[in-house]
Amino acid sequence: MRLEMTGQMRMEQRMKLAPHMIQSMEILQLPLLALQERIEQELNNNPVLELEEPEGTDEDLDPVEPEDNDLAEKDLVVSADDQNADDFERLDSLDSDFSDLIDQSGPIRNRGEDRETDSKLQALKNTAAPPQSLYQYLMEQWHLVDATEAVKKAGEAIIGFINARGYLSVRI
Repeated sequence: MRLEMTGQMRMEQRMKLAPHMIQSMEILQLPLLALQERIEQELNNNPVLELEEPEGTDEDLDPVEPEDNDLAEKDLVVSADDQNADDFERLDSLDSDFSDLIDQSGPIRNRGEDRETDSKLQALKNTAAPPQSLYQYLMEQWHLVDATEAVKKAGEAIIGFINARGYLSVRI
């Protein structure tokens, strides 16, 4: 009889739902009457919960039917006869309704200027940064070190003696 120990790796993906997720899914699947019963049951079981009634009367909840005398909501009708005076009156009133908003919004920019700026900005973003030498990189990193002034000067001197290939080029 031979005893062997072997190692085996297996990748497995499982989906585990937390209890509150299962409860949430059950609540979402309840029909309206069962949901109302569940809410009442939770209100009875938990004394901290309170039912907040919506404010207002039933008349406030009813949809409001549009009035026929509102000029802004009518469709523009273009016909061959000369009875379009109401339509032109509405068009004139539209300008006065929005003039306050236009005054507050500030100057209007031309779309062509935005495209030019965007293309120039995009060109600047796409240009490569100038290459950084090993000396510049090491000095930048060395300035982040917290050390005494003497140690900092010694480190800068040592970095100054490192060549482009990364070797120390001074003889001791």
